[in-house]
Amino acid sequence: MNDLAQTLFNGVPIFRNERQSMIYLTLLQNEEMGAEHLHQHTLIHRETIQRELKDMEERGVVTITQHGRNRKATAVPISSLQEKLEQYQINFDQLLKPLLVSASSNKKKTTSAILHDNHAYSLLQTRLMKLQPENTTVHVMSVQPEKWARAMLDHRKLEPFEKLRVKKKVKFQLLCFSELRGQIERNTLKYFVDQPKALKREYRYVDSELSSPIQIQVWHNTIVMSIFSAVPSIHITIENTQITTAMDAYFNLLWALGK
Repeated sequence: MNDLAQTLFNGVPIFRNERQSMIYLTLLQNEEMGAEHLHQHTLIHRETIQRELKDMEERGVVTITQHGRNRKATAVPISSLQEKLEQYQINFDQLLKPLLVSASSNKKKTTSAILHDNHAYSLLQTRLMKLQPENTTVHVMSVQPEKWARAMLDHRKLEPFEKLRVKKKVKFQLLCFSELRGQIERNTLKYFVDQPKALKREYRYVDSELSSPIQIQVWHNTIVMSIFSAVPSIHITIENTQITTAMDAYFNLLWALGK
C-alpha cells in the first residue's frame, strides 16, 4: 500500500502529500469509512486524518457525509480523477502555449541553460541580482521559501544577496500556496525582519488543488524554473524578453486572485 500510495502521489498532481494518496487508496478499497477506521488501516494519526479529509473534500477527491454524530468519507470514482487531470492539462497548456509561441518566434534571441545543485543556483541568483535594473520588481510563482533560503544559506550567499537587493531597491512579489504560509512567516522573522519596510517582500497566497513543485522566478529578462526536490536540484534558465513579458502577465493575473 505504501509503495502504491507513493507512486500515486508522485504521478498524480492532485494529492497534496503521500498521506492523502494513502487515504484515497484505502477508501477506494474499503468504500465508506470514518476517521477511526482509516486510522486502523493506515496508522495515520486520527487528527491528521480529519485534517487531510477536510482538505481532500475541498479538492474534490473525497465526499463526506454525516451519519448521526459520525462523519464518513468516500473516495470519488477514478473517472472523476481523470477529469481533474484533464483539466490540469488544459490549464498547463494555456500557460505553456504562449511561451512556446513566443520562443519559437524569436529563437535567435533566446538563450537557455540547465544548472544542477544549489551551489550553481546560489551563484545564479547573485548574478541575476547584479543584472537586475534598480527600482524594479522580481516576480516569483509557486514559492518554495525554506528550500530557497537553505540553498542560499548553505553557500553563504543569502546575506550578500540581500545587501545588494536593498542597495538596488529591488522588490520581490511572491505567490505562494497557502500550505507554506508558516515557512514564509519563519523566513521573514529569521532573515528579513530588519529590512526597510518599503523593500520587505510582498506575499499573496493562493489555494489550489494542483500545487506545483516547480518554483518560477521572473527576472528582468530571464525566467528561472527550479525543482529543489530533485537530487541534485535542477534549475532551468530561459533568457528572452518576450517570454518574461508573457510570464509577468500570467503572474499579474494570479496576483489579482491571491489573498
